Order: sequence, then structure tokens, then C-alpha cells
Amino acid sequence: LQAEAREHRISLGNAEYRLRSLDGFSDAIIYAAFQQTSRSHFTGVFPDSLADIQKYIDNPNNGEDMIGFLQGGVQFNRRYQRNGLMKHTLTFGLEWIDEFIRDEIPAYNYRIKQHIVNPSAFVQHVWKPHAMLSILSGIRVDKHNWIDNPVWSPRMGILYKPGKNSQIRMGYGAGFRAPQAHDNDLHIAFAGGGVSWVQMSPLLREEQSRSFNLSWTLDKATVNHIQGFTLDAFYNRLRNPFVLENAGNDPFGEIFEKRNGQGASVKGISAEYRFNYRKKMQLQAGFTVQQSLYDTAATLI
Repeated sequence: LQAEAREHRISLGNAEYRLRSLDGFSDAIIYAAFQQTSRSHFTGVFPDSLADIQKYIDNPNNGEDMIGFLQGGVQFNRRYQRNGLMKHTLTFGLEWIDEFIRDEIPAYNYRIKQHIVNPSAFVQHVWKPHAMLSILSGIRVDKHNWIDNPVWSPRMGILYKPGKNSQIRMGYGAGFRAPQAHDNDLHIAFAGGGVSWVQMSPLLREEQSRSFNLSWTLDKATVNHIQGFTLDAFYNRLRNPFVLENAGNDPFGEIFEKRNGQGASVKGISAEYRFNYRKKMQLQAGFTVQQSLYDTAATLI
């Protein structure tokens, strides 16, 4: 007695223009991309009583949503050479992200309109003090219109090549997720034939992450085949993670409020094996062990 239907109409495009200096040490990239997704959907469970059946027929659970996304920016790269070796690469740029979301299901009196504007700037430096060693450092600043203050996201990385066929990577990076209203959580209950509301706490802050990873890669090639192995360990620490907690009911169903939790962590190890025989047969296999925990218990829907 449950029916679901989805129809998507997607338009997208992107363009890029690159300029390079005559000496080959400088270049600039100008880029732009857009995507528009329109979706018609229906989700409903046929009711039991005659009165509810008539309401179901007169006002079916049809919905419409539209997501428009625009991204554009410019990036500059400058390389510096010393003693015939490329020692430094400096990258900096500006980026603009604009996203509009409209999501409506009239039968549930459910309507959301959301506009996101996120300009940002970034700078990155790669230093190669030795042919076997590269050191990366950079920082990005975002001014999201749903966050009061700019968000600074640093990153660092080290690449070491102890041998011809192996390399070791170490990295650190920071990121964030803005406290926006529309995300996949809003449609979780629709698939079950009902409706749950997700509202934002007035004290909701952005979710921040700090990520660390260490990986080792070994690749070996012969005349007939290439094979490789990668072992990666990762740890991600979340500050102010988003959690959904029950905040009551209304005539349409349950109400959940998106709040900040005390903290959370995601950690694990992954392994991957690759094999290619004369470009005719390729095999790839991987395995991941991961643990994700909140610092304090959270009720999940």
C-alpha cells in the first residue's frame, strides 16, 4: 500500500580558460560551472479510513523541489626553479559559490526556501627541498552567509619517496559544515510514508572537523603487469557535530530539532590492492575498518 516515484530533470555545464606564460612558470585558470536539478516526487501510504482515503485522493502527496548551483573562480600558479629543480610552487585564488534550494510538499504543508552564498579565498605553497620530499601548506577562508564569522581552514601535507616504487603521505586538514536547513535528513521519514519535521536550534553553530591521515603506497611495474598496494590510517575529530533530537509532535508527525552535540570522532584503517595485466584485465579490491562515535549518546532517527 506504499507508492514512491521520482523524476529528475538535470541541466549542467562548465567552462574553463587557462593562460600560461611563455617561460612556463606561471599560469592562470578562470572557471565557472552551474547545475540545476528539478525533481517531482510522490511518497505515500494508502490510508485505512474512508475519510482519510478521500483526503489522500483529493490532496495527493506530490512534491516539487529545485536546486540551482553556481560556482566560479580564478586561480593563479607560480613555480620557482633553482639549480635546474623546481623548488617552490605558489597557488592562490578566489572562489564564489551560490546555491538556491526550494522544496515543497503541499499535502504536508512543507515548504523550504534556502539561499547559500559562500565567497572564499585560498593560498597554498609546495616546497621541494629534495627530490624525495615535498611539503605542502595552505589555508582557506570562507565567509558563509549562514555563519557570522569567517571560517579559516588550514591544511598541511608531507610526501616522502623513500624508494623508486614507494611513497609515504602524511596530511592534516580542517573543514566545516554550515548549519543550513535543507539536507538529506529532511527526507528520511518521507520514504516511510509519513513526515517528520527538522527544525534548527537558534543556538546551532557550524560543525567543524580536523582530519589526520597517514598512508603508504607501493607500486611495482614489469613488462606485462602493474600492481600496487595502499595502506591508509585516518582520524577525523568533529567539533559541534549535528545531531537530531525529538522536539515534540504536530498534526503531520514528529518534530526533530537539529542541535550541536558535544563532539565525535571517526577513525579507521583502509587497504587497497590494484592489478593491471597488459591493459586488458584490471583488478581492484579494498577493505576498510572504521569506527564512528559520539562523545555523548545521541538519539538517532
